[in-house]
Amino acid sequence: HFVSTSRGTKFSPLLPAPAPANRPPMSSAKDNPQAGKGQLLPKKEQDLFKSVVKHYETKQYKKGIKAADNILKKFPNHGETLCMKGLTLQCMGKKDEAVVLVKQGLMQDMRSHVCWHVYGLLHRADREYNESIKAYKQGGPAASEEL
Repeated sequence: HFVSTSRGTKFSPLLPAPAPANRPPMSSAKDNPQAGKGQLLPKKEQDLFKSVVKHYETKQYKKGIKAADNILKKFPNHGETLCMKGLTLQCMGKKDEAVVLVKQGLMQDMRSHVCWHVYGLLHRADREYNESIKAYKQGGPAASEEL
């Protein structure tokens, strides 16, 4: 975006460029989860999400569920949290509830490599290896490195 000053015209990166007249403004990721990364969390909830992952990795599933529930109270449609809660429930033997949550989380954030990775882990646990590989690949380069 260019700004006119007394010294001439210069580029200003701080001002957003106006949308072209013939195109509608782009929708945000909040309106369309496929438009980009899903809902970004505030710092407190980001820290809680990291604790969900940590509790899952250390097999402290009840603590992980509790932390995920705290995030979901404020952000009930946060895809990655829904998926991690589902993965944790799957480890606790609640497979049916887990599958529902992971699919719901994936629908909220289709571009998240975390969601696709969790979806792949669910398939791998069921020994559906081809479906698992498809999910890992869908998550992009960050997720397919796990193959």
